[in-house]
Amino acid sequence: MYTMNESFYADYLRIKVRWIREMRKPPSYAFERMNIPYTLFWIVMDGALTVHIDGQPFHAVKGDLIIFPPNVTFWLPPREGGKDIHYLSLCTELTIAGLDVVHLYKLPVISSHLASPSLPALLTVWERAVTVFEQLGELVASRAPSPSQPGGPSAPTVISDTDVSVQFFGLHAELFQWLHRFLMLMRPYLPAEPLQFDPRVMNACDYIRQHLGRPIGLEELARHVHLSQSHFSHLFYKSLGLSPIDYVQKSRIQLAKELLMNSSHTIKEIAERTGYAEQSQLSRAFRKQEGISPLRYREACRSMPK
Repeated sequence: MYTMNESFYADYLRIKVRWIREMRKPPSYAFERMNIPYTLFWIVMDGALTVHIDGQPFHAVKGDLIIFPPNVTFWLPPREGGKDIHYLSLCTELTIAGLDVVHLYKLPVISSHLASPSLPALLTVWERAVTVFEQLGELVASRAPSPSQPGGPSAPTVISDTDVSVQFFGLHAELFQWLHRFLMLMRPYLPAEPLQFDPRVMNACDYIRQHLGRPIGLEELARHVHLSQSHFSHLFYKSLGLSPIDYVQKSRIQLAKELLMNSSHTIKEIAERTGYAEQSQLSRAFRKQEGISPLRYREACRSMPK
């Protein structure tokens, strides 16, 4: 009988959903340029649209799957006439050792699946996940503390309610089913193996994510994976195409974007949580990488499409 002793690449998988929706929009539906730190999936159920992703237009019709990679600019221009747009949407952090699955598996931005025998199973799971997600949201809202209580919405809160936890685990069961059906649908587009990275680099990336709230230096990272600084730097750059310190910087901005999008923390508080000594340091680094200020990014997220 088989006993699982192997270490799997997917052991490093992280999936953290932001929303799952069923959307119906009129032909006039449009939104301006957006850039979010998560992967966004749409499957078109009916209608047609032309979305721009990373500067390129992609026309999608019924049965098409659209993948918006994280940290890539996208927008939807207005249409004239036509049918309503009906689509399912899922927004999530989907990474292996901190590296997004879209990049690792070289997933196409758009693919057509109307005739695929795998499509009905994915749609069934997706629609079920929409329901479970909505039920979780209703349960969380009913158990959430009021703003006047300690731990209200303005404070960081970890929900420990048992009923909420049970529903949360049920949602994650649906998400893993969704991921399985999604990969089955996309199997013709997938390589035999994803991009490979040295386990020491993956270990270092995981360590960086866990310690973004304080200074992280090259010496510390090299010591963590038991390599010399020069060997570690060479290995890291060979794997990811950027230096360890540049990766730390990108990871700080990634976390800042998540906090700007999903929390009510002040810019000063976010600077502290992302390892910057001063708010001005975060603002300069953010503007340099994203082209806008943290405050402007937060304002843009408020009108973000689902």
